[in-house]
Amino acid sequence: MKNSVKLLTLCWLLTAAALPAQSQAIAGIVTDTDNKPLIGVSILIKESGKGTVTDLEGRFTIPIAEYQELTLVFSYTGMKTVSRKSGAGKLDLVMREDQQALDEVVVTAYAINKKQKDLVGSYEQVSAEALRSDRPIESVDKLLEGLAPGLQVEQVTGERGLPVRVRIRGENALVPVSSADVTASGQPLYILDGVPLYDALETNTTNTQFSEVLNQRLNPLALLNPADIESIVVLKDAAATAIYGANAANGVILITTKKGKRGRMKVELRSQQGFEQTFNELRFLNTAQYVELYRETLFHSGKNPEDAGPTNVETDWRKAVQRIGNYHNTGISMNGGNDQTTYYFSADYLRQQAIAVGNSNDRMSVRMNLSHKFNTKWQFNTGIAVSRKTKEALNTFQAVSFPPNISPYLPDGRFNDQGPFLNLGNPLAVIAQNDHHHTVNGYNLNATIRYEPFSGGYISTMVGADSYQQMENRYRSAFNGTGRTRNGFAIRSSSENLRWINTTQAGISKTLADAHHLSMLGGVELQRRDTRRTIITASNFPFDNLRELNTVNKADIEASSSTYEDATLSGFGQLSYDWNYTYYLTGSVRRDASSIFGGDVQAANFFSIGSAWTISNEPWMKANRIINYTKLRSSYGITGNARLGTYSARGLYQISSNNSYGGFNG
Repeated sequence: MKNSVKLLTLCWLLTAAALPAQSQAIAGIVTDTDNKPLIGVSILIKESGKGTVTDLEGRFTIPIAEYQELTLVFSYTGMKTVSRKSGAGKLDLVMREDQQALDEVVVTAYAINKKQKDLVGSYEQVSAEALRSDRPIESVDKLLEGLAPGLQVEQVTGERGLPVRVRIRGENALVPVSSADVTASGQPLYILDGVPLYDALETNTTNTQFSEVLNQRLNPLALLNPADIESIVVLKDAAATAIYGANAANGVILITTKKGKRGRMKVELRSQQGFEQTFNELRFLNTAQYVELYRETLFHSGKNPEDAGPTNVETDWRKAVQRIGNYHNTGISMNGGNDQTTYYFSADYLRQQAIAVGNSNDRMSVRMNLSHKFNTKWQFNTGIAVSRKTKEALNTFQAVSFPPNISPYLPDGRFNDQGPFLNLGNPLAVIAQNDHHHTVNGYNLNATIRYEPFSGGYISTMVGADSYQQMENRYRSAFNGTGRTRNGFAIRSSSENLRWINTTQAGISKTLADAHHLSMLGGVELQRRDTRRTIITASNFPFDNLRELNTVNKADIEASSSTYEDATLSGFGQLSYDWNYTYYLTGSVRRDASSIFGGDVQAANFFSIGSAWTISNEPWMKANRIINYTKLRSSYGITGNARLGTYSARGLYQISSNNSYGGFNG
């Protein structure tokens, strides 16, 4: 009997241990301020990352163990996110509208501020917080990757500092089929505080004396300190971009830098240090595997398997040209001011040492933004930025293609210059003997005077300039395969680009009968750009370590230069109207006359029209409350792409000794 009782007791204890704790639940109803249930409210369990949604009656149920307490995060479009901590029991919640997102101010074309809810065109704003300028990425365009719908960032190469391809809503320019094709740049138009930036990927006819196939342009956006950015707005459709006319076909990206704020001076000091290394690398054959496969290939091809090479040499070429990279960024910013004058100042230093040996980036930048109000009607704003970038760019990426049974050194310790290295260059010799340095100086400035004669009206004029100056120095040593056939080969190139712009505009905004909102904008814009490029090549250096051009015979030096000059005169206007923030209509027009255009068409007209309907503002929609906020938009317009090269639409004469007459160049 006792044994039976013990057995039953043991079975009961085992069963009780196997049962879970008593099951409870958190249940409730989510409503709005009108006590109407909200359908599809997302409820996230913070501790587990799991969650649920409310049903058609706004109800929810979340199973919970007895004595357990969870943190629930309630979120719903157009409503403020709410966090509640609760144990088992009833939890009813009232969610309130979040007008902040709809009332968020977006910078549109020509520095016009509009609320998010009043936009008709397709705009996508990226805030400084979302941009996360503390990431170890050297340029603003790369930081935008994944942050704006419809925007794609494509890195052509892994080399640091080079321009990247940015596409808004796909490819908007024809790609070249042959080297003689004239094509336009596919890059969007970048505008920094009202000043268009240099497009490093703008084409120039490659089969004329104006081509520059020997030099390598760096990314102008890498000169901009991301920590200085207040917001970035991507303009995508015709209603948003057509006001920029002949340069808007690829979309427009507006970059606004930080301004000073009233109050005591605030100082921010930041410093970052990090490292980088490769992971998930491809596995290459070692010497034994490589020789075995190579011998089989030679044997089946009727050749001598012994030509596969030695088996006692083991070279990891990838490891030989790589290192642990490092990253360092230090910056300081100050801002403050009073009711009349506000200021923002920043200084920044960035150094990146890439994983590939012989590749590094350095950037120094200084920015000063100042705003002063003379009185209630007159205001002056100015911004000045100076940047300097240096880059080392030795190309050793082909190292992984060399067999592992080839040594980088000869038996006497010199660099191996035999076999495949006769013309290709031993990667370790390239690092030790070659040079490839860039230096870029950038200047960007703007100054605006604004006059407001009455409430809602203004007249302003802005003068701005953007300068890009690059010097490149390359040397291929006579001691390795890259420069052996020319007994040392040097390339010196320089590029100077200066664009200035003057924009004078006037605008007015009025509200009529408390329901009709009207705004108008009109202006004139002048632009001029001057670009000068020089390329010098030299060979047959008498001393490899003495790499100055004055040591070379004049017969071994070739030089060429080119000059580009173009100008544009534009007029633009925009009209926007809405009734009671429900029905919207907007239209814009622009006329561009440019020296870039051909002789048959010297000016072009561009326009757009857009409309929007805020359905959620209709009385019948407000009564339903199934959808909190919805807007229907449509637009149509014509834009252009004039970045096809300064003289691509012009007939050119070429001066050449091949076309001589009487001993003179034709």
